[in-house]
Amino acid sequence: MIQWFPGHMQKTLKELEKQVKIVDVVLYILDSRAPFSCSNPSFEKIIQNKPLDLDQRVDLTNQLIVTIDGLDAKDLDDAISLKINDHGNYELGVHIA
Repeated sequence: MIQWFPGHMQKTLKELEKQVKIVDVVLYILDSRAPFSCSNPSFEKIIQNKPLDLDQRVDLTNQLIVTIDGLDAKDLDDAISLKINDHGNYELGVHIA
């Protein structure tokens, strides 16, 4: 088996080791299509006991979401949604790609 570690990964881990000392919380964004295969085991060793916020995306394809981009927009990447939550309150979703 061939194992390799790209230079940009090594550089990033070194920078993370330096910067993690001055932050209060770490936001860890994973690819929702393959969250386990894109995680880096070295990451957990570096952050140690810092609070961790795992950004795991949610499938919203069953919700009514309406674009707010103008008619002349080249990309439809801004949208809103409105629903009533379990407590009977309105919940406004702001979706920005």
